[in-house]
Amino acid sequence: MSAVTVFREINAPAEKVWKVMDNYGDMAVYHPFLESTEIINGIETGMGARRVNYFYDGNSVKETIIRYEAGKGYSLTLEEFSVPWEPGESFAHFDVVPLGESKSIVRFCIEFVPKFGQLGLAMTPLTTGPLTNWWMTQVLEGLNTHVTTGKVVGQNSIWVKMFLWVLLWSWFPDFTPTTS
Repeated sequence: MSAVTVFREINAPAEKVWKVMDNYGDMAVYHPFLESTEIINGIETGMGARRVNYFYDGNSVKETIIRYEAGKGYSLTLEEFSVPWEPGESFAHFDVVPLGESKSIVRFCIEFVPKFGQLGLAMTPLTTGPLTNWWMTQVLEGLNTHVTTGKVVGQNSIWVKMFLWVLLWSWFPDFTPTTS
């Protein structure tokens, strides 16, 4: 299993950060790549809550809370998604820890088993790992922005497109991005 972990210090009390993180059906307010989130089993938060996250690029991921510690964090199984990881063997963990009265730190970890066996494991440090780290960092930046300003982060897909164009160009120098 591979893992990518990112941290973000936020200038807000852990309780305020948790309130946003625990709003399980509304991750799109701080996730820069999500168009919407839908609760699919009627459980709004806590153990067993299930949601579908719909991305601006048309992809989606189903998630189920499998660990829940009120005020501290939760873990999810990642199901039915388009990234090259084995379904049922991919997990996300979100935790918030107070750093005094007015600061906190958020830990976001994704554990996954890459598809394609040993080749997938060998390629992770070169491809999936850096891309996942960048993507996760953007999510925590969105969380910080939303918690500290109250603003809905909104669509940021142009940055995703630009990043993917640069990535493709580095692998395939003859690659020419289209504007469609």
